[in-house]
Amino acid sequence: MPYKLLIEFDISFESPLKRFLKPNEVIRNEPIELTFFVTNLGAEPFPGGTVRNWRILYGPNLNVVDDPPTASAECSEIAPGDKIRLLSETVLPLTEGLSWIEFSIEPNGEEKETEYYQSPEYVVSGRWSNYFYVVNREMLLLTSLIEDLTRRV
Repeated sequence: MPYKLLIEFDISFESPLKRFLKPNEVIRNEPIELTFFVTNLGAEPFPGGTVRNWRILYGPNLNVVDDPPTASAECSEIAPGDKIRLLSETVLPLTEGLSWIEFSIEPNGEEKETEYYQSPEYVVSGRWSNYFYVVNREMLLLTSLIEDLTRRV
């Protein structure tokens, strides 16, 4: 049986423009903190491992690559059903549009397949991946200005 890891992430940042965004949207040229959590969905303990191939792809063709400073991090052992905080990373999204995050966790000890989940029902093959969307900052400023002007009328 393969290891079964649910990986979730939170995006946090401070901005007065945040009120115009959906949960997985961020603002171009404003730093964000990505925090990743891992839950062991399997029936056996996950022995821990090393985060590998951690990168973020930006741009319309996902051709702009950002290899965050935490190029590798350690994942501790996880008992069945337990959830741990894996890592946090500050990144600066520079390119608007879809942004794709991906990495894998190489288990310690025996070589064994790992299944990655975006949700308890959705498995991703090969390596974990998910997305967020980078929004144009100037358009949000314009939206904010229009909102302020309509309040004055």
